[in-house]
Amino acid sequence: LEAIAGNYEEAKTCFTELIYSESQNKTYAMLELGKLEAIAGNYEEAKTCFTELIYSESQNKTYAMLELGKLEAIAGNYEEAKTCFTELLGTNNKAYAMLELGKLEVSVGNYEEAKSHFTNLIYLNGRDKTYAMLELGRLEASVGNCEKAKEYFVELIQTPDWIYAIQELLFLAIKEENYEEASQLLNTIYNANLMEDNQLSNITFYLKYKLNLLTENDKEPTKNYFC
Repeated sequence: LEAIAGNYEEAKTCFTELIYSESQNKTYAMLELGKLEAIAGNYEEAKTCFTELIYSESQNKTYAMLELGKLEAIAGNYEEAKTCFTELLGTNNKAYAMLELGKLEVSVGNYEEAKSHFTNLIYLNGRDKTYAMLELGRLEASVGNCEKAKEYFVELIQTPDWIYAIQELLFLAIKEENYEEASQLLNTIYNANLMEDNQLSNITFYLKYKLNLLTENDKEPTKNYFC
């Protein structure tokens, strides 16, 4: 609760007390403390927590390996991050590892390797397939293959995660300067009430500007997402 509220010191105290107690949740507390330190930008402290768990017999060791990989990726340590994720491919966290490996390869411009990881993830089905298709769509859009990206997003509209697909199609329509289509997609998102009010207002202003529909009552947003 303290971590969610942004109370770093209070959260750290709670986790630390659990770690040095006889509680069965002490390894979970170590994992959460590592996440807390990572969010706070304390790389070495976070790495220490995750590393200790990895070399323990805790059931949280694979989760610690995943978090360590994310930490190394954020720090720009490509090889270290790749090692962590690759080791997880033979565990129950295989799907998470494949997803993170794909994201890691995207971050260094290895698009074919990233595409391979995301494509393999699709065949695992379940929710993992949704994440993979979203990432594949974003990847194709980033290299200018907008039609292929649209195919992935359109397929996802028939799933429980359709709102993410609609959002990606909205951003893609704006990227292609198809503002009429973007307006229709934005109305769908409005009706579903599944996007932050501030972002909705900014996108609405941008589309009205592009469609020459601004009135004197429209206020310019503090941040424009697309200029």
